[in-house]
Amino acid sequence: MNSMQGKYVWICEIKYSENGDISKLAHKAKELGLAGYIIKTHDGTSVWQQAQMIKNIKTYGLKCGAWGYCYGKNINGEIAAIRESISNGADFYVADVEVEFENRNMRDAAEKLMLGIKDSSVPIGYTSFAIPNYHPLPYDIFSKYSKFAMPQIYWSYMRWPLEKAFNTSIQQYSQYKIPIYPIGQISGDATPQEIQDFNAMCRAARTPVFSYWSYQGSNSVQLAAIRENYYKNLEDAVKLLHEKGIIESPEYWLQNAGPSGTVKGEFAASLIIKMASKL
Repeated sequence: MNSMQGKYVWICEIKYSENGDISKLAHKAKELGLAGYIIKTHDGTSVWQQAQMIKNIKTYGLKCGAWGYCYGKNINGEIAAIRESISNGADFYVADVEVEFENRNMRDAAEKLMLGIKDSSVPIGYTSFAIPNYHPLPYDIFSKYSKFAMPQIYWSYMRWPLEKAFNTSIQQYSQYKIPIYPIGQISGDATPQEIQDFNAMCRAARTPVFSYWSYQGSNSVQLAAIRENYYKNLEDAVKLLHEKGIIESPEYWLQNAGPSGTVKGEFAASLIIKMASKL
């Protein structure tokens, strides 16, 4: 079994994710069916203080990966930052390599970086742009020393249909012959339906690991859509609420809760009170 197996959410700055409350993040992870989080632990050579939060997250029975942005300017310093990140108890590490490595002169820097971390005690991988053909990075070098690649399939930022973005990315990364763990988005203009569809595409592709960017960039609806049992339409939601005894007349809500309907204030108040009693 893959030691990383599961669904994750990326965190850039913990202080903007549930205000840095690890217990709330843990509760949310279990609510959403996450295996854990992937948190930023360094930027270049600078190790962030939140790297120490990895152990705290893991006390809740969650997995926690570390990631850092790599510039390729001070390779020895970045290798040291990566090793320190891992030493905080990370279950795996992901190097974020982007535009700085597009220059052909960066191939040697990429190789030196990956050689310096390939023998780490945890799985090492990399993340980068969704479509390699558009970005001349040394993907071959990163893939040679990595256990996995995590393409950033951010369809709404790309202004591509989700299916096209997903299939094109997987097809182009397949040439590097390492496991592909897609990253979707719960930010920007991503809709709940698209997030659910991304879930389904990953399941259909039988990828053991997939994830979403990012906690602090999401709204509550996008975050909730990660759940496998997310209710995608009003009819499903109304049916569930009726089964749970929260609403009495599903016909009323189906007729009046849509975009062109009007719900009476007293009914809305009753719904809120009943929902609150379930929390």
